[in-house]
Amino acid sequence: MEPIALVHETNVRNLARIFKWGMVFTPPDAQKKGIGLRGGFTGGDWATGGQYPGLYMGGITRSDIGTPLRYWSTYGQSQSVILVFCTALLNRGDFHYNRTDSNGYLSSLSTGPSQLQRFIANRIVPDEFVFHNSVPVIFLRAIWLPNEKVMRYIPPKYRSIANVRTTVPNKEYPCISTKVRKLTPNYCYSFDKYARPAAGKPKGFTEPMSMYRKIAFNCGMPVSEIKKFPDAKSLDKALLKYVNRRFMLPNDELQTNYYEPPF
Repeated sequence: MEPIALVHETNVRNLARIFKWGMVFTPPDAQKKGIGLRGGFTGGDWATGGQYPGLYMGGITRSDIGTPLRYWSTYGQSQSVILVFCTALLNRGDFHYNRTDSNGYLSSLSTGPSQLQRFIANRIVPDEFVFHNSVPVIFLRAIWLPNEKVMRYIPPKYRSIANVRTTVPNKEYPCISTKVRKLTPNYCYSFDKYARPAAGKPKGFTEPMSMYRKIAFNCGMPVSEIKKFPDAKSLDKALLKYVNRRFMLPNDELQTNYYEPPF
């Protein structure tokens, strides 16, 4: 089942920054600009592991119409805002997704853009999309609010698309007509010893070694170097310098020869 919209939850404090910059930043991009973000944004960066440092969104389908909305912001329901984006964003190709809420972890069960249509054809809707680059508000199509009081935080320019919502509305969110620029995904980040394919008990470095080697290749580590390390822990330690370098590269300088999940 094809998603009709993508949603990202944040809070009113971050909302002001989003409208100021015209962009929903990934944590690394926010760090580069010296912007402090709290609540509704993922922590960590490529060099320290943890949750994948991207921008998290959920998919909305027609089967969700009429179902209750849940506002989970760190600052409480009264401070939450759900941003609704059109699905043209998927055409950028810079994301991975998980079938269940997995805290964004890039694991052996994660999947890349080339497999999305196969999932949709099988009526499988990913629960979690993780974008690797910041998202401009040009893709924004609606703003869902938990109550009328939050409306005062919405700039006049955007109030026409802001509404109090308690359930998913029966409404279309058409995409922009302009061409969407393709972006290179970043399937490179420091392994996380607590990474897991779904929310649950930490698994440690128990993913297949082939996955760790492919991630190392995606980070730019030579195959001859990768072969020197017999286990994920030692490979991860050596990988840091490559991760740090890749973290600083602009999108148009990232390698186009890479492994896409599932690994």
